[in-house]
Amino acid sequence: MPKVSPYEITNLMIEQTGEAMRTGDFDLFMRHFAVPFVMETYEGTHLLSSRHEMKLHFDGVRRFRADNDIVASRRENISAEYYNTDTISLIHVSHLFQEGDVLFDRPYPTYSVIRKVGGTWLTHYCQYAVGDLDAFTRALMRYKEDDRPNETAITHS
Repeated sequence: MPKVSPYEITNLMIEQTGEAMRTGDFDLFMRHFAVPFVMETYEGTHLLSSRHEMKLHFDGVRRFRADNDIVASRRENISAEYYNTDTISLIHVSHLFQEGDVLFDRPYPTYSVIRKVGGTWLTHYCQYAVGDLDAFTRALMRYKEDDRPNETAITHS
């Protein structure tokens, strides 16, 4: 197995993608994702097949955070293990906070498959356990709503 621990690799990834989401830095976010990217929730499996769809997904999650006054997140790396030399399985838990360190809803786990492609570790698959967080599930899927030609995007309150 490689000498770099899977925790070192994935800690950096979840730290930087969290920072990217907080600051709106889509390029920093995309440094850690493959396209196509597979996203799964209790609602089903979704293929984001372009950078454009990834941007719509990113913007949808950021809007969800803004709409719910979420100002910070903390992500805990629960388990990072090499499946083989070029694949890591990761489980992390995300905590979302409103002003004053008020926890927004309950933390949610994410399972990810990360693969090394051309020397770069990229997230290829994420499974979000957010079935009861209906608004967040809609935020994850908002990329579909925002890309409909000649239609008004659906707004959920």
